[in-house]
Amino acid sequence: MVTATGPETFIWPVRIYYDDTDAYGHVYHSNYLNYFSHARIEWFRHLGMDLGALREEQNIVFPVCKADLRFVAPAKFDDVLEIVSRVHKAGRASIVYHQIARLQAKPEQICCDGIVKIACTTNALKPAPLPTQLCEIMSNFVR
Repeated sequence: MVTATGPETFIWPVRIYYDDTDAYGHVYHSNYLNYFSHARIEWFRHLGMDLGALREEQNIVFPVCKADLRFVAPAKFDDVLEIVSRVHKAGRASIVYHQIARLQAKPEQICCDGIVKIACTTNALKPAPLPTQLCEIMSNFVR
């Protein structure tokens, strides 16, 4: 279930499966990047943005160009996380997100948080300006 607590915040739930965990039974660190990516994609979808159409029709993709994560507490098999996403900054050709993975049953318990920057590029990875529709949407998020 998607939760939008306002135009600037998006929450996406994620259940932890065995294949998400390491030998200690904790979520493997790189999986947080996947969870954050899935939440951003679902937020775009929630906003009516079709990333597949942008790629096919406008030659636009959004690769991650920077990620800075902080691991606070482990998440384990069968935990349900909430991935909280907020736009930290939107530029002409990039968006910076602040994303948090927290336990749904105990929202004050952060497992991982980070700043993730995505670039707007062509399929050939050449910088491109954010599409007009996306600029208009992002202007509602950055305060």
